[in-house]
Amino acid sequence: MYGNINPYWQAIADGFYFSDATKTKYTFKQTLGIVDSGWTALSGPSNEIKFIKDWITRNMVGVKVDANGYTSFSCASYYSTLPSVYIRLGGYWIQALPEDYVIKLGTDSCTLLITVNEDFWALG
Repeated sequence: MYGNINPYWQAIADGFYFSDATKTKYTFKQTLGIVDSGWTALSGPSNEIKFIKDWITRNMVGVKVDANGYTSFSCASYYSTLPSVYIRLGGYWIQALPEDYVIKLGTDSCTLLITVNEDFWALG
């Protein structure tokens, strides 16, 4: 599949879900996934990342997307409602809390640290 996978840092990613009431699990094509403390974002293939970002911001008003694709919104209005995102990596569900995928900038600006990476999933 992916040759020799280092079991400490790499595994196959193949699904995600949100900590909403339905807990609907979404699957996707098996993709290499890594855990990297030097990575500052949750990254993955464009289709899945677009779905995740759209789902998180679906009820938000005033969302802004900059030229680099970073999505910003009002912290005061929405931060407390953000879900955890669970990614299945190596058969285990890894939880990303809002503080893992959002950075607060200024007094009322939050930015999603969720980016596109077509080659593999990265949990930073």
